[in-house]
Amino acid sequence: MFLYILLTALVGNIHTAYFPADSDYNSCYGDTEQTCEDGWTLLIRPQGGWCIKYYIATITRANAETACKTENATLSGIQYPSEITTIVNLYTAVNTVTSGSRVWIGAYRTPACLTSFLTTTCNATNSFYWTDNFTTGTAGFVWTTGNPNNNDSLNRRAPVVSLVIIDAGLDDVPDITTGNKGYICGKQAT
Repeated sequence: MFLYILLTALVGNIHTAYFPADSDYNSCYGDTEQTCEDGWTLLIRPQGGWCIKYYIATITRANAETACKTENATLSGIQYPSEITTIVNLYTAVNTVTSGSRVWIGAYRTPACLTSFLTTTCNATNSFYWTDNFTTGTAGFVWTTGNPNNNDSLNRRAPVVSLVIIDAGLDDVPDITTGNKGYICGKQAT
């Protein structure tokens, strides 16, 4: 689905960079090497390098965002569909996938659509925005079947988004959901 390229620094550290085949990014990024701290994965995006890291924790979205901030990061958005595969691979490297496997990402429902069911004005491509102030566009909003449904089982609006690992797609959920098995932090590469 996308091309994996391993970049080896002069000191011997290996960094993984993902150049998505579903982007219009056809050449190496810039004149300088983009790097991430050890344990972080480098994603190459049109606006520059972006580092992500998966953390295991069963916590609320608000607590996940707070935890990312301790790493000088934020919950990460998804630029391209291929980045979902990258996140699924990070998850499956350390977890067993079950039907409830999901992780927090950095997306939130727009204020205009917060109290709305799906309509032509509030639909799958314009009801949400990326919260990391780096991710752009809507290509990363790849929803699981039937989502976003702009509703949860308690008949309240679902303002935040989690990535469902087994389905490799997104689901709109309440921000108090604690069944998630982790979260994805992101920050700009150096």
